[in-house]
Amino acid sequence: MAAAGIGVGSFYGLCEGKEELLLVLFDDALRDAEQSISEAIDGASASSWADKVCVGLGEMLLLISKEPSRARLVLIEVQTAGVDAFRRYETVLGAAAQFLASGRETEVAPPRLPASLEQTTVTGIAWLLHRYLSLGKAASVPDLFEELAQLALEPYLGEDGARESISQHLVARSAQPAG
Repeated sequence: MAAAGIGVGSFYGLCEGKEELLLVLFDDALRDAEQSISEAIDGASASSWADKVCVGLGEMLLLISKEPSRARLVLIEVQTAGVDAFRRYETVLGAAAQFLASGRETEVAPPRLPASLEQTTVTGIAWLLHRYLSLGKAASVPDLFEELAQLALEPYLGEDGARESISQHLVARSAQPAG
């Protein structure tokens, strides 16, 4: 607290404890990430579900590499901060799974997909990102884009459809000016 320039009494006037502070920081980081992802999707004029998945995933991976301490907070620390914090983490994963489930409405999606497909996919991606962050590999997280996009898209679009969507995204990204 000394590093932040506030006393213990002032701190507890703002938050009831470390857990509450973590939740405030979690909510703040999540809000900023959601805004950045939304702006990226809007800026790319992503109209199809697959485009939104690719742009959103790409932006999320970039954010993790640029702000690994915030990413650690959202993907790792929150899981050990008590029941309320873990519920918030689970809510975020659930929202991502719900968005992924809208891929079932694509024309080429198979009629029968496992009921737990989306939750399993999102949880698996979160675990892999957790692992990269834990190993100090945040800078290489964007390199996972093609693999994770394939994992997210293929059950709905098939292997060729997923690869086509991913390659369109990669071409669009390479055409953007650096910065």
